[in-house]
Amino acid sequence: MTQGEVPFPKERDIIRSELRFKTAVQVPRHIRDFIKWILNPKEEERPSFDDIMHHPWIKEGRERASSTGV
Repeated sequence: MTQGEVPFPKERDIIRSELRFKTAVQVPRHIRDFIKWILNPKEEERPSFDDIMHHPWIKEGRERASSTGV
């Protein structure tokens, strides 16, 4: 996603929810937290679509895209 790769390269990683970020790629903490939040293995703790769309990082991206005409 932010690193040009799928978040779970192996099926067992999906089951175990083993999300790893490469240390060579600098992903800001708030983005790592956001990704972990939306990929939470516990359904009751995952955000709804509405929650995701109102997240500051997503809102910022949408505003930036609309101001550039993307």
